[in-house]
Amino acid sequence: MLLLDGFNTNTLLDYLGSLITSHWKKIPSSNIVTVDPLTFPEVIEISHQVFRTTSNTLFFRYSKIFKHVFYIYKKDSKVVGYCVYHIKPIISIKGIKKEATIYSIAVDTYYQNLGIGKSLLTLSIQEMKINNISNINLYTNKKNISANSLYFQCGFEIIKEMENICGAGEKCLKMSLKLI
Repeated sequence: MLLLDGFNTNTLLDYLGSLITSHWKKIPSSNIVTVDPLTFPEVIEISHQVFRTTSNTLFFRYSKIFKHVFYIYKKDSKVVGYCVYHIKPIISIKGIKKEATIYSIAVDTYYQNLGIGKSLLTLSIQEMKINNISNINLYTNKKNISANSLYFQCGFEIIKEMENICGAGEKCLKMSLKLI
């Protein structure tokens, strides 16, 4: 849906979401920090390695507009994992709520099963709570047993099963975690 001269609804929601994160309250961490232009190429490398993707467009956009909720895990000054959120306002009769969706989360294959994904997810959920995010959503491939186990451990529940969201012909779970 176009609003004004090529300014569409998604662009407007992204802009409002970036305003929500402009005064983001952070929880200090020695290993988990936010992405910056120097660490961004390492994030892309992990994404390509784990998901075998080649598109960087949305990652680049989110590294700019959602930089406060684009977490990276550093070990010995090397990026070994990341978790990036998309934040948007939800307007209803009851008022405005803030909702987050995990756009992508991944850990370098060499560093998997060391608790890095859980650390990224746990810290980011805590920050979502203190910043009054009402709900976190995510989409995950039904076959990704280890990731789905992590999401269940962190309190996420299955909302529905979908097809072709996580890839052509793939079954995907929409999961949600209520915070407020």
